[in-house]
Amino acid sequence: MKISFPELKLSSAELQLKTVPGNKDEPTWVSATFTVPNGVPKLWYPHNLGKPQRYNVTVELSPGNISFTKTTGFRTIVLHQEPYTDQEVQERGITPGDKFHFTVNGKPFYTSGTNIIPFDPFYARTTTAMVSKNICLFSVCLG
Repeated sequence: MKISFPELKLSSAELQLKTVPGNKDEPTWVSATFTVPNGVPKLWYPHNLGKPQRYNVTVELSPGNISFTKTTGFRTIVLHQEPYTDQEVQERGITPGDKFHFTVNGKPFYTSGTNIIPFDPFYARTTTAMVSKNICLFSVCLG
């Protein structure tokens, strides 16, 4: 297998794979590692923080002369958490817990949407006990 990023003029050497079964009726997953040097690609940002830079990545498999190209971007999203101090809890009258924010490529950003997954598809069957023992889930909408 060979992986390349034409716009970056980067290409892997031949990457060795385990023997792939020849059954065309079943999907087969293969994996390989190719490191793109830090600082080479421009980073992908949400539309409100910068340009959503994307690159073509081509994967070639041989024997068989199979090749396909997809687009991808490079970015890092980190969830930063730290507990409220006792002083913040007392002064602000808040419940003890963690404050958090996200950064993308080191820049803090506002998550522009939240969503809760229903505890039961029939709202009337939802109880306080169900809600209190579950954690609200949220989604990050990057655009």
